[in-house]
Formats: sequence, C-alpha cells, structure tokens
Amino acid sequence: MPQNAEKSALAHRTLLNLGLTPGACCREIAVPRAMLGRAGLPPNPFTANSPSSPGDTVTAQEEDIWRFLREKLDIHSKNALYIEAFTHSANPNAEPKPRTNGNLAYLGDSIINFVFGDYCYKKFHPEGTKGMMSKRSNAMRSDSYLSKLAQKLWEDYPDIIISDNPPRSKKGLATMRAKALEALFGAIYLDQGFEKACALAEKHLLGL
Repeated sequence: MPQNAEKSALAHRTLLNLGLTPGACCREIAVPRAMLGRAGLPPNPFTANSPSSPGDTVTAQEEDIWRFLREKLDIHSKNALYIEAFTHSANPNAEPKPRTNGNLAYLGDSIINFVFGDYCYKKFHPEGTKGMMSKRSNAMRSDSYLSKLAQKLWEDYPDIIISDNPPRSKKGLATMRAKALEALFGAIYLDQGFEKACALAEKHLLGL
C-alpha cells in the first residue's frame, strides 16, 4: 500500500476510534442554536470579548495568541477554538463553568500520538520491535516532554496560556503546558484539517 494511502487509512481508523466521522466531526457536535456564541461555539466566560468583528475588545493574551498563530504557524484564522485551546482552569468549582481546553486536548492528543507513532515506525522499522517503538513513542508523549516542546514552540509568547489560577508546582506547570499543546493541535485539526495538523506537528514537534 502506498505510504500516503497507508497514512490516510490509519488516520481514518484513529478518528473512528474517537467516535468521529472523518471530515464531518464538526457537524456532528449537536449544540442548541440559542446556546451558540461567536464562531458557532458556546460562550466562554474567560474570553467573552474574543474578536470576530471590528470594535471588539482584544485582551493582551488574545492578541498574543493571534500573533503566535500568524508568526509561528502561518495560521491567519481567528477561530475561537484557539482561545479555548489556550484556556486553562485550575478551579473546578468556578461558576459559571468555563469552557476550557480539556476536550480539545483529548482530540489533539490523538493527532500528536499519530504523528509520533508514524515517526517511530519509520525510524525503527524493520529492525526495531513493537516494544521498542512503543517505549520511544510513550516517552515522547509524556507531559514532561510535551511541556518542553511547548515552551520551545511559544518561547516568544510566555504569557499565552489563559488561566484563572496557574499551578505553582513544576509538575502542575508541565501538565498545563502539555495540555495546551495537545489542545492547540486539536483546534488546528478542527479548523484546518487533519493533513495541516499533522504537517505542523511534524514540523514543529519533531523538528524542535
């Protein structure tokens, strides 16, 4: 099977395992129209003024996000998903419940796992064993490793993560950065598509 066809088949199975129909996942999220805010998403209390039209207020952190997307990833979209991707809440009792990046991190984790798995297969096959490839890809998927990649990726935008109560421990900060990185690629997948998300992950995560 040609390499591209093999990659597409694996991607198709990955999305089916997530319960998503490839190419139609956005249409399958059923949210009452009355609840939808800007960009067709439920309103986020942390980013109520996320820009979509002239005259909207833009916070410094939001401007950092748009600048990062333009300058680092060459993404010129202002989809509210990207604000959500960088929104972290450490307060589970917050009212109203903020829309944070947990669900996007779940989706982006699958994108990153696919890219890392593809990399390890190509690097170690055919001499390497399944155990060897799994060990390497698991190490690459750890919060500590993803956190280092995140710091490097947005080192020029140090305050890009929006949080009501940033963790103080080293482990907590690493987890926050790792989840934001995963959520970013979940947002890129939903906004730009699977191929663009994988291409950017290969360039910026494998190339760092």
